[in-house]
Amino acid sequence: MNEQKTHLMRGLVVLLVLGAPCVIASAIAALAFLNFFVSGWLPQNWFSDNGADWVFGTGSVGDAASYLKIMVFGGIAYATGFAIRWGFRG
Repeated sequence: MNEQKTHLMRGLVVLLVLGAPCVIASAIAALAFLNFFVSGWLPQNWFSDNGADWVFGTGSVGDAASYLKIMVFGGIAYATGFAIRWGFRG
């Protein structure tokens, strides 16, 4: 088996194993990113009394939780995507 075929087989195995977690983590991060902006449009969410929302976000209610989801699941999506890329390229 030559090198190119080895990369293809390894890439397909890694894609099979990490493909679903990559898609799920990307979707969660994208939804949290959308929620980060859309939640600030509602007047009842404009000002938070939680200090974490002011430190990690824009001061809207729930910004810290959205920021944490974006960072955690975005990191997972990046790492799994990079591993899948490594599987095909070597």
